[in-house]
Amino acid sequence: MKNDINIKKIIVFHPMKQHSYKTAEALAKNGMLYQYCTSIYYNPKSFLYKFLSIFLGEKNMEKMLSRNSDILTPYVKTYSTLLGLIFLLVERLDKNSNDKYITKMQYLLTKNIGKKVAKVAIKNKVDIIITYDTWSYGLIKELRKRKSNIKIVLDYSSLYAEEILNILQTDININKNINRNMYDRSLSAFKPNLINLYRYEKDNSDFFLSPSSVVDKSLIKYGVDTKKIYRCTYGTNFNRVLLKKKSNKQITFIYVGRLSYAKGVHYLINAFNKIYREDVKLILVGNDIDNMSKFVKSKNIEIIGEVQHSKLFKLLEKSDVIISASLYDSFSIALLEGASYNLPIICTYNVGVSDYIVDGKNGFVIKIQDSEEIKKKVEYILNNKNEMLYKMSKESGKITDKLTWDNYYKNIQYSLVKICKI
Repeated sequence: MKNDINIKKIIVFHPMKQHSYKTAEALAKNGMLYQYCTSIYYNPKSFLYKFLSIFLGEKNMEKMLSRNSDILTPYVKTYSTLLGLIFLLVERLDKNSNDKYITKMQYLLTKNIGKKVAKVAIKNKVDIIITYDTWSYGLIKELRKRKSNIKIVLDYSSLYAEEILNILQTDININKNINRNMYDRSLSAFKPNLINLYRYEKDNSDFFLSPSSVVDKSLIKYGVDTKKIYRCTYGTNFNRVLLKKKSNKQITFIYVGRLSYAKGVHYLINAFNKIYREDVKLILVGNDIDNMSKFVKSKNIEIIGEVQHSKLFKLLEKSDVIISASLYDSFSIALLEGASYNLPIICTYNVGVSDYIVDGKNGFVIKIQDSEEIKKKVEYILNNKNEMLYKMSKESGKITDKLTWDNYYKNIQYSLVKICKI
């Protein structure tokens, strides 16, 4: 799509990263990007990054090198780099305090860098700023304080915060036998003072980017005009592997992600605890941050823990179905990676990938917070495994064929052209 509008000054702003590189690259390729603003961006010529490379291990060095893009380098402006590095350090160290220091540091970083970017945008007569939920309060506050006419486009990479809080509180009420304190980590980012900031972001933005219908619905529920929401579904970097027939002697269901209440892992475990069969296995891959192992009562459930991504493929190759009971997830890259290995998907309606699931064809969509429904779907697959698993596998692999970054680029460009004309 050619840039057919006379607007060139669009800033993409994120203090950290998420998928903001892809957003900015889409605009740069179409001649619509003015600046990409962030706190940390790898520069091999910088003394700071040369110094850091001495102390970083292989895994962290790989992460640092990923904070760079040949396309974006000419557009990058960095602010508050030291504060950004401190945030990453706190994120690494804040393992046992329910993320309370992370949220404080995020607020400080967001306020500090956002204010600076707002001033630069106003000075340079920028037309549009694309920014990201929970990272935008400082920027938006400064723009509104100065009565700027810059259009604010808020990109939601998750459900709207008040809806997430509502879901978590409902789960607490359902599971009265579980100590409420066990939810503290999940609730730490949704305290009343933080909810006020997130509400301010939403109420003071002009347009919204969303990756899925579940995110759309969460915004509309809390007052966002549906006409202001533009769908920009993420792409994937996964290449579909060759489909092979597997033995149906034992069907392996795999979950990949953090083992937490927010991810609904307690419902998965409860469901498989009640399946008394020899031909089924559940593998849980990820950091057990909420001590989910205490719920396991079946020998058919195995908690593997965290594995390096480079080794995850071996587990996916040996699995038959990928499953998630997440209470909320705007999209889920883990499920998409499973689809690239031709694994049928079972997920809840509150997972964005459910937009691409056709019941019985490439997977199943289930209600949240319902162990009994999980059990029924798993048993249905087990009872019909010879007839349906291979057929479903052929269809599930097609999901990743549709979700390309090229399509994401086109959707971003199309959305911004429309916004610019409003």
